[in-house]
Amino acid sequence: MDVTGLLYSQIGYDLKDPMRALIRSTNPDYVPEDALFEVIDHVTGKIVLQKEVRYWGSSGRVHGGNWIFQS
Repeated sequence: MDVTGLLYSQIGYDLKDPMRALIRSTNPDYVPEDALFEVIDHVTGKIVLQKEVRYWGSSGRVHGGNWIFQS
């Protein structure tokens, strides 16, 4: 069974600092190479930010990979 998670700040970020989230998975093929993330305005439904998700390496706890996306 693959173990997958999404890590992000629940506290928030200082103004103008980049916002980051991390996808972790024991499956190295979990996130495709051309993956994108989107921030969508919940009122208008429009995409306000779209960026690539990039491979960030593996860690001792997750034998698959970590992918990062940031604003």
